[in-house]
Amino acid sequence: MRLFRRPAAVRPGWDVDLLVWAGGNPEAVGEALAGTLERLRAELPEACVTFLVDGREWERWLRPWRRQFPSRREIVLPEPTDLPQILYARGLASSPHPWAAFLWPGCGVNGEGLRRLRAAAAGDLVYGDLLAPPEGLFHPVQHGWLQMADLIPMHNCLLAREAGTRWDPSPLLQRGFWWDLTLRLSRRGRLIHVPAAPAPAAWDWRTFPFRSETGDPDLAARRVAREGAGTAEDFQRDLQGLRITLLSGLHDAHQNQIFFYNFFQRSIGSGALTWKTLLYERCGPGDLAGCDLAVFSRPRFPEVSGLLDTCRERGIPARVMIDDNWIAAGQEFPRFERLFTPGKPSFEVFLDSLRRADAVLVFNPVLEAEVRPWARRVVRLPPNVELSFFAAPEAPREPGFVVGFAGSPRFEASGFRGLARFLDRHLDARLLVMAHEVPEELRGINPERLAFVPWRHDYAAYAQDLAARRPDVLIAPLDASRFSASKIPIKYLESAAVGAAGIYSRVPPYTDLVVDGETGLLVENREEDWEAALERLYADPELRRRIAERALAQVRERFATERVMPAFLAMLREVAK
Repeated sequence: MRLFRRPAAVRPGWDVDLLVWAGGNPEAVGEALAGTLERLRAELPEACVTFLVDGREWERWLRPWRRQFPSRREIVLPEPTDLPQILYARGLASSPHPWAAFLWPGCGVNGEGLRRLRAAAAGDLVYGDLLAPPEGLFHPVQHGWLQMADLIPMHNCLLAREAGTRWDPSPLLQRGFWWDLTLRLSRRGRLIHVPAAPAPAAWDWRTFPFRSETGDPDLAARRVAREGAGTAEDFQRDLQGLRITLLSGLHDAHQNQIFFYNFFQRSIGSGALTWKTLLYERCGPGDLAGCDLAVFSRPRFPEVSGLLDTCRERGIPARVMIDDNWIAAGQEFPRFERLFTPGKPSFEVFLDSLRRADAVLVFNPVLEAEVRPWARRVVRLPPNVELSFFAAPEAPREPGFVVGFAGSPRFEASGFRGLARFLDRHLDARLLVMAHEVPEELRGINPERLAFVPWRHDYAAYAQDLAARRPDVLIAPLDASRFSASKIPIKYLESAAVGAAGIYSRVPPYTDLVVDGETGLLVENREEDWEAALERLYADPELRRRIAERALAQVRERFATERVMPAFLAMLREVAK
């Protein structure tokens, strides 16, 4: 590698390094790179530019352009690699500027958009508008969504030099290196969206005309899914096992983690399996080629039937996973009538998938009985919880009594009314809410006593947030419908995992698991009963401690991911046969 620098002469305040990769086949993309450089000069005359030169041939090609960019830097590789990530990594690491933007042959340049990104730049990655975003996406892009799709356009963002994210140089990721980087960055970094339209690009990395192919899209997606875990040898070993393709909706990221990734991630290096995840709307027949098992998670989308056809034609076993009782949902709740009643497309797709799947996976006996008449085969596994996600930080927690609720919206409000009454009487108690919004019954609480943590489509991050707050008590109100009785007791598992004493509605699934007064408190859905249970735990720290310890012991013994994993892997192998 040769690094060539000239002193920069730029306008004050412009501290973005434009990293321009010159690579690929010069005959195929040389004219496109010339267009990119022309647009760069016109749109951003103040730009600090670094040429990333993939081989001597490109060095010669760029000679006429050096006069046009007198303040440029150059990083030159003597031999072509066709691996853009190698030069982008070196360019970013050696940059004198705190932010970098990325270009390659055929990229348009939106100067005003990049200036807008820089004006708002903060965190680790600031990005503009997406190209064809999935329906239902909001900003910032969530980690759980990047597990399913490569979403952030590389030429419409700024990456902080100090973000500290490693660029994977593997030839396998020739076309997937940016997806890999943004996925890993989204787990621990801060992503910020700024409205800025992306400039047109002749090619993204999926279609760019490299000199030679070094990767395979299917293998690359399976490598990306591991998020940097394991070694190259582990990956090769795991490729000898099952090749699983998980199909998902955008907003099912939590379910993917709980019911699949918990196990998949623990299996790395064991030789059991590899996996990749695709959005239903972005999966084509070719994406299923070579897989040993297709898993349809919560299928209710119009693409499901066609993908099941592909599985049948190619002899790919299909497994459906369902954790909500959609058969009961439309019968019991008006809000679900438009989705889950006979004749509605989502409901008919769901029923069709039950009939056609080789097996249906559930985690609750009520739901098992509900779907059995529709399915050829039903397999029920116990729920699981990855306790390592809930490890509490070592820093001491702020003193005082903390009571909270964490989860999706509930149809039963008596618990929230009882909690509001309790908080009105105990001004020293603080409230934690981790949800889409603060329940209406709790909105009168003084904001100084309320910690509201918005919902995240990243279950591991949600678990870490909950553990960091270390609540003394968590409540889990639930109505007495069949729909709710079909759920997994996830709030019991999570309360135990964070060391909180739990209070639960005296309804299934909690009555099947919680021993009243031993591993939690069971209450009728009356606000005075919720209030009394809160008073009891508030007044008795020793009872809180005993309940929390016993619940954790039970969860660790019966529901820890490593306990359930043998049954999960056996189920996969059996269905894949």
